[in-house]
Amino acid sequence: MRKSTVLLGFIALACALSAGWSAWQLRAERERVVLLERQLVASRVSPRMSTPATLRAVTQSSAMPAPAPSDSTASADDASAQAEIAKQRELRDHLRAVQQHESELMRDPAYRKSRMDDWRRRYAQTRADAIRVMGLTPEEADRLIDLLIERNFSGVQLTGLPGEPLNEQAHVEMKRINEQHEVRMRELLGDEKYQRWQWYQKTAGERNEVSLFRAQLSTTSTPLQEHQADALVDALYVERRRRDREYDEYATAAGITNRYVVAPQDRQRWIELEKDSNQRIHDQMSGSLTRDQLESLDAMLTANVAPAEAALRLQLQGQLAKTP
Repeated sequence: MRKSTVLLGFIALACALSAGWSAWQLRAERERVVLLERQLVASRVSPRMSTPATLRAVTQSSAMPAPAPSDSTASADDASAQAEIAKQRELRDHLRAVQQHESELMRDPAYRKSRMDDWRRRYAQTRADAIRVMGLTPEEADRLIDLLIERNFSGVQLTGLPGEPLNEQAHVEMKRINEQHEVRMRELLGDEKYQRWQWYQKTAGERNEVSLFRAQLSTTSTPLQEHQADALVDALYVERRRRDREYDEYATAAGITNRYVVAPQDRQRWIELEKDSNQRIHDQMSGSLTRDQLESLDAMLTANVAPAEAALRLQLQGQLAKTP
Protein backbone atom coordinates (compact mmCIF):
# COMPACT_ATOMS: atom_id res chain seq x y z
CA MET A 1 0.00 0.00 0.00
CA ARG A 2 2.79 2.42 0.90
CA LYS A 3 4.64 1.63 -2.35
CA SER A 4 1.47 2.32 -4.33
CA THR A 5 1.02 5.64 -2.60
CA VAL A 6 4.59 6.65 -3.37
CA LEU A 7 4.21 5.57 -7.00
CA LEU A 8 1.02 7.61 -7.37
CA GLY A 9 2.81 10.57 -5.84
CA PHE A 10 5.60 10.37 -8.44
CA ILE A 11 3.06 10.09 -11.22
CA ALA A 12 1.21 13.17 -9.95
CA LEU A 13 4.48 15.10 -9.69
CA ALA A 14 5.44 14.14 -13.25
CA CYS A 15 2.06 15.29 -14.54
CA ALA A 16 2.40 18.58 -12.71
CA LEU A 17 5.88 19.16 -14.12
CA SER A 18 4.66 18.29 -17.61
CA ALA A 19 1.74 20.71 -17.31
CA GLY A 20 4.06 23.40 -16.02
CA TRP A 21 6.44 22.90 -18.94
CA SER A 22 3.55 23.03 -21.43
CA ALA A 23 2.28 26.24 -19.89
CA TRP A 24 5.77 27.76 -20.07
CA GLN A 25 6.06 26.77 -23.72
CA LEU A 26 2.65 28.26 -24.44
CA ARG A 27 3.59 31.58 -22.84
CA ALA A 28 6.84 31.65 -24.80
CA GLU A 29 5.07 31.02 -28.09
CA ARG A 30 2.49 33.70 -27.37
CA GLU A 31 5.31 36.16 -26.66
CA ARG A 32 6.85 35.29 -30.03
CA VAL A 33 3.52 35.94 -31.76
CA VAL A 34 3.16 39.32 -30.06
CA LEU A 35 6.70 40.17 -31.19
CA LEU A 36 5.77 39.16 -34.74
CA GLU A 37 2.73 41.43 -34.72
CA ARG A 38 4.83 44.37 -33.51
CA GLN A 39 7.55 43.72 -36.08
CA LEU A 40 4.98 43.51 -38.87
CA VAL A 41 3.65 46.92 -37.91
CA ALA A 42 7.14 48.37 -37.65
CA SER A 43 8.10 47.08 -41.07
CA ARG A 44 5.00 48.64 -42.60
CA VAL A 45 5.78 52.12 -41.33
CA SER A 46 9.59 52.11 -41.50
CA PRO A 47 10.62 55.19 -43.49
CA ARG A 48 14.17 54.09 -44.10
CA MET A 49 13.43 52.19 -47.31
CA SER A 50 12.28 55.41 -48.98
CA THR A 51 15.57 57.32 -48.69
CA PRO A 52 17.25 58.31 -51.97
CA ALA A 53 20.30 56.20 -51.21
CA THR A 54 18.17 53.14 -50.56
CA LEU A 55 16.13 53.62 -53.71
CA ARG A 56 19.35 53.98 -55.66
CA ALA A 57 20.65 50.74 -54.18
CA VAL A 58 17.42 48.88 -54.96
CA THR A 59 17.60 50.00 -58.59
CA GLN A 60 21.24 48.99 -58.89
CA SER A 61 20.59 45.54 -57.42
CA SER A 62 18.39 44.60 -60.42
CA ALA A 63 20.44 46.35 -63.13
CA MET A 64 23.99 46.24 -64.48
CA PRO A 65 26.61 47.33 -61.92
CA ALA A 66 27.09 51.07 -62.06
CA PRO A 67 30.54 52.65 -62.09
CA ALA A 68 31.90 53.30 -58.63
CA PRO A 69 31.11 56.90 -57.60
CA SER A 70 34.09 59.14 -57.21
CA ASP A 71 32.55 61.03 -54.33
CA SER A 72 33.33 59.31 -51.02
CA THR A 73 30.11 60.55 -49.40
CA ALA A 74 27.95 59.05 -52.13
CA SER A 75 29.85 55.78 -51.80
CA ALA A 76 29.27 55.75 -48.05
CA ASP A 77 25.56 56.46 -48.61
CA ASP A 78 25.29 53.58 -51.06
CA ALA A 79 27.07 51.23 -48.67
CA SER A 80 24.71 52.28 -45.89
CA ALA A 81 21.74 51.73 -48.18
CA GLN A 82 22.96 48.27 -49.15
CA ALA A 83 23.38 47.41 -45.48
CA GLU A 84 19.85 48.64 -44.79
CA ILE A 85 18.48 46.48 -47.61
CA ALA A 86 20.29 43.45 -46.20
CA LYS A 87 18.87 44.18 -42.75
CA GLN A 88 15.36 44.49 -44.16
CA ARG A 89 15.76 41.24 -46.08
CA GLU A 90 16.98 39.47 -42.96
CA LEU A 91 14.02 40.82 -40.97
CA ARG A 92 11.54 39.69 -43.61
CA ASP A 93 13.07 36.21 -43.71
CA HIS A 94 12.80 36.05 -39.93
CA LEU A 95 9.19 37.24 -39.96
CA ARG A 96 8.31 34.72 -42.64
CA ALA A 97 9.78 31.93 -40.53
CA VAL A 98 7.91 33.10 -37.44
CA GLN A 99 4.70 33.38 -39.45
CA GLN A 100 5.13 29.82 -40.68
CA HIS A 101 5.82 28.67 -37.13
CA GLU A 102 2.64 30.38 -35.94
CA SER A 103 0.65 28.57 -38.64
CA GLU A 104 2.00 25.26 -37.39
CA LEU A 105 1.22 26.14 -33.78
CA MET A 106 -2.38 26.98 -34.69
CA ARG A 107 -2.93 23.30 -35.46
CA ASP A 108 -2.50 22.54 -31.77
CA PRO A 109 -5.93 22.72 -30.02
CA ALA A 110 -4.53 24.12 -26.76
CA TYR A 111 -2.56 26.86 -28.50
CA ARG A 112 -5.47 27.74 -30.77
CA LYS A 113 -7.74 28.02 -27.74
CA SER A 114 -5.28 30.37 -26.05
CA ARG A 115 -5.28 32.61 -29.12
CA MET A 116 -9.08 32.50 -29.26
CA ASP A 117 -9.26 33.57 -25.62
CA ASP A 118 -6.83 36.41 -26.28
CA TRP A 119 -8.92 37.72 -29.19
CA ARG A 120 -12.15 37.37 -27.20
CA ARG A 121 -10.70 39.83 -24.69
CA ARG A 122 -9.86 42.22 -27.55
CA TYR A 123 -13.43 41.98 -28.82
CA ALA A 124 -14.98 42.58 -25.39
CA GLN A 125 -16.42 45.98 -26.37
CA THR A 126 -17.84 44.60 -29.61
CA ARG A 127 -19.53 41.80 -27.66
CA ALA A 128 -21.02 44.29 -25.21
CA ASP A 129 -22.28 46.45 -28.08
CA ALA A 130 -23.75 43.42 -29.83
CA ILE A 131 -25.89 42.75 -26.77
CA ARG A 132 -26.78 46.36 -25.96
CA VAL A 133 -27.00 48.01 -29.37
CA MET A 134 -27.99 45.15 -31.66
CA GLY A 135 -30.16 43.24 -29.19
CA LEU A 136 -28.26 39.95 -29.37
CA THR A 137 -28.45 37.40 -26.61
CA PRO A 138 -25.19 36.66 -24.75
CA GLU A 139 -25.00 33.31 -26.55
CA GLU A 140 -25.48 34.96 -29.96
CA ALA A 141 -22.87 37.58 -29.11
CA ASP A 142 -20.36 34.88 -28.12
CA ARG A 143 -20.95 33.01 -31.37
CA LEU A 144 -20.64 36.24 -33.38
CA ILE A 145 -17.27 37.01 -31.82
CA ASP A 146 -16.06 33.46 -32.47
CA LEU A 147 -17.06 33.78 -36.14
CA LEU A 148 -15.12 37.04 -36.41
CA ILE A 149 -12.04 35.48 -34.85
CA GLU A 150 -12.21 32.39 -37.05
CA ARG A 151 -12.49 34.59 -40.13
CA ASN A 152 -9.45 36.58 -38.97
CA PHE A 153 -7.46 33.39 -38.38
CA SER A 154 -8.29 32.12 -41.86
CA GLY A 155 -7.30 35.44 -43.41
CA VAL A 156 -3.96 35.53 -41.61
CA GLN A 157 -3.00 32.22 -43.19
CA LEU A 158 -3.39 33.83 -46.63
CA THR A 159 -1.79 37.23 -46.13
CA GLY A 160 1.87 37.68 -46.85
CA LEU A 161 4.32 40.09 -45.34
CA PRO A 162 4.07 43.88 -45.83
CA GLY A 163 4.80 44.82 -49.43
CA GLU A 164 3.95 41.36 -50.74
CA PRO A 165 0.68 41.46 -52.71
CA LEU A 166 -1.72 38.54 -52.59
CA ASN A 167 -1.52 36.19 -55.53
CA GLU A 168 -4.59 35.32 -57.58
CA GLN A 169 -5.22 32.08 -55.69
CA ALA A 170 -5.09 33.90 -52.35
CA HIS A 171 -7.52 36.54 -53.64
CA VAL A 172 -9.97 33.83 -54.68
CA GLU A 173 -9.64 32.03 -51.35
CA MET A 174 -10.07 35.27 -49.39
CA LYS A 175 -13.23 36.02 -51.34
CA ARG A 176 -14.55 32.55 -50.54
CA ILE A 177 -13.75 32.96 -46.84
CA ASN A 178 -15.56 36.31 -46.66
CA GLU A 179 -18.63 35.03 -48.49
CA GLN A 180 -18.80 31.97 -46.25
CA HIS A 181 -18.41 34.22 -43.21
CA GLU A 182 -21.36 36.40 -44.27
CA VAL A 183 -23.53 33.34 -44.85
CA ARG A 184 -22.78 32.07 -41.35
CA MET A 185 -23.44 35.52 -39.87
CA ARG A 186 -26.84 35.70 -41.55
CA GLU A 187 -27.70 32.18 -40.40
CA LEU A 188 -26.76 33.08 -36.83
CA LEU A 189 -28.48 36.48 -36.63
CA GLY A 190 -31.43 36.29 -38.99
CA ASP A 191 -32.31 39.09 -41.41
CA GLU A 192 -33.25 41.78 -38.87
CA LYS A 193 -30.27 41.40 -36.56
CA TYR A 194 -27.98 40.92 -39.54
CA GLN A 195 -29.02 44.36 -40.81
CA ARG A 196 -28.26 45.82 -37.38
CA TRP A 197 -24.84 44.20 -37.53
CA GLN A 198 -24.21 45.74 -40.96
CA TRP A 199 -25.17 49.15 -39.56
CA TYR A 200 -22.86 48.65 -36.60
CA GLN A 201 -19.92 47.93 -38.91
CA LYS A 202 -20.67 50.93 -41.15
CA THR A 203 -20.70 53.28 -38.17
CA ALA A 204 -17.32 52.10 -36.81
CA GLY A 205 -15.66 55.45 -37.56
CA GLU A 206 -18.39 57.43 -35.84
CA ARG A 207 -18.34 55.08 -32.85
CA ASN A 208 -14.62 55.63 -32.43
CA GLU A 209 -15.13 59.39 -32.58
CA VAL A 210 -17.93 59.25 -30.03
CA SER A 211 -15.81 57.02 -27.81
CA LEU A 212 -13.12 59.72 -27.72
CA PHE A 213 -15.78 62.33 -27.05
CA ARG A 214 -17.12 60.25 -24.14
CA ALA A 215 -13.62 59.96 -22.73
CA GLN A 216 -13.29 63.73 -22.92
CA LEU A 217 -16.53 64.22 -20.97
CA SER A 218 -15.90 61.40 -18.50
CA THR A 219 -14.03 63.70 -16.09
CA THR A 220 -16.67 66.44 -16.22
CA SER A 221 -19.87 66.79 -14.23
CA THR A 222 -21.89 65.76 -17.31
CA PRO A 223 -20.48 62.50 -18.73
CA LEU A 224 -22.13 61.14 -21.86
CA GLN A 225 -24.63 58.35 -21.18
CA GLU A 226 -25.09 55.23 -23.31
CA HIS A 227 -28.32 56.36 -24.98
CA GLN A 228 -26.80 59.76 -25.73
CA ALA A 229 -23.75 58.16 -27.30
CA ASP A 230 -25.90 55.90 -29.48
CA ALA A 231 -27.99 58.87 -30.68
CA LEU A 232 -24.83 60.86 -31.49
CA VAL A 233 -23.38 57.97 -33.51
CA ASP A 234 -26.55 57.82 -35.60
CA ALA A 235 -26.63 61.59 -36.13
CA LEU A 236 -22.98 61.74 -37.18
CA TYR A 237 -23.34 58.84 -39.60
CA VAL A 238 -26.55 60.07 -41.27
CA GLU A 239 -25.44 63.67 -41.65
CA ARG A 240 -21.98 62.83 -42.96
CA ARG A 241 -23.41 60.50 -45.57
CA ARG A 242 -25.69 63.36 -46.60
CA ARG A 243 -22.69 65.71 -46.78
CA ASP A 244 -20.84 63.24 -49.00
CA ARG A 245 -23.83 62.89 -51.34
CA GLU A 246 -24.20 66.65 -51.62
CA TYR A 247 -20.53 67.11 -52.43
CA ASP A 248 -20.75 64.35 -55.05
CA GLU A 249 -23.65 66.23 -56.64
CA TYR A 250 -21.60 69.45 -56.60
CA ALA A 251 -18.58 67.73 -58.14
CA THR A 252 -20.69 66.20 -60.90
CA ALA A 253 -22.35 69.52 -61.70
CA ALA A 254 -18.97 71.29 -61.71
CA GLY A 255 -17.50 68.73 -64.08
CA ILE A 256 -14.81 67.63 -61.61
CA THR A 257 -13.24 64.41 -62.88
CA ASN A 258 -10.14 64.20 -60.70
CA ARG A 259 -11.08 64.22 -57.02
CA TYR A 260 -7.40 64.34 -56.05
CA VAL A 261 -7.07 67.87 -57.42
CA VAL A 262 -8.88 70.33 -55.15
CA ALA A 263 -9.29 73.93 -56.31
CA PRO A 264 -9.99 76.65 -53.72
CA GLN A 265 -13.67 76.90 -54.66
CA ASP A 266 -14.03 73.11 -54.28
CA ARG A 267 -12.48 73.19 -50.82
CA GLN A 268 -14.71 76.13 -49.89
CA ARG A 269 -17.80 74.20 -50.96
CA TRP A 270 -16.80 71.21 -48.87
CA ILE A 271 -16.29 73.45 -45.82
CA GLU A 272 -19.74 74.97 -46.30
CA LEU A 273 -21.33 71.52 -46.52
CA GLU A 274 -19.42 70.38 -43.43
CA LYS A 275 -20.64 73.36 -41.43
CA ASP A 276 -24.22 72.75 -42.58
CA SER A 277 -23.85 69.11 -41.50
CA ASN A 278 -22.51 70.19 -38.11
CA GLN A 279 -25.45 72.50 -37.59
CA ARG A 280 -27.91 69.71 -38.32
CA ILE A 281 -26.06 67.44 -35.88
CA HIS A 282 -26.29 70.21 -33.27
CA ASP A 283 -30.02 70.60 -33.87
CA GLN A 284 -30.66 66.86 -33.65
CA MET A 285 -28.72 66.48 -30.40
CA SER A 286 -30.05 69.64 -28.70
CA GLY A 287 -32.94 67.68 -27.21
CA SER A 288 -30.72 64.86 -25.92
CA LEU A 289 -27.67 66.65 -24.52
CA THR A 290 -27.27 69.09 -21.66
CA ARG A 291 -26.10 72.62 -22.38
CA ASP A 292 -22.54 71.82 -21.33
CA GLN A 293 -22.48 68.63 -23.40
CA LEU A 294 -23.81 70.50 -26.43
CA GLU A 295 -21.12 73.17 -26.08
CA SER A 296 -18.45 70.45 -25.97
CA LEU A 297 -19.96 68.81 -29.05
CA ASP A 298 -19.93 72.11 -30.93
CA ALA A 299 -16.26 72.58 -30.02
CA MET A 300 -15.41 69.11 -31.33
CA LEU A 301 -17.30 69.66 -34.60
CA THR A 302 -15.66 73.07 -35.10
CA ALA A 303 -12.22 71.56 -34.52
CA ASN A 304 -12.94 68.99 -37.24
CA VAL A 305 -13.36 71.78 -39.82
CA ALA A 306 -10.25 73.73 -38.77
CA PRO A 307 -7.69 71.75 -40.86
CA ALA A 308 -9.68 72.29 -44.07
CA GLU A 309 -10.03 76.00 -43.31
CA ALA A 310 -6.28 76.29 -42.70
CA ALA A 311 -5.57 74.46 -45.97
CA LEU A 312 -7.89 76.81 -47.84
CA ARG A 313 -6.19 79.87 -46.34
CA LEU A 314 -2.75 78.63 -47.39
CA GLN A 315 -4.04 77.72 -50.82
CA LEU A 316 -5.46 81.20 -51.36
CA GLN A 317 -2.13 82.66 -50.24
CA GLY A 318 -0.36 80.58 -52.89
CA GLN A 319 1.49 78.46 -50.34
CA LEU A 320 -0.40 75.27 -51.10
CA ALA A 321 -0.93 73.63 -54.47
CA LYS A 322 -4.15 71.98 -55.59
CA THR A 323 -3.99 69.00 -53.28
CA PRO A 324 -6.48 66.96 -51.26
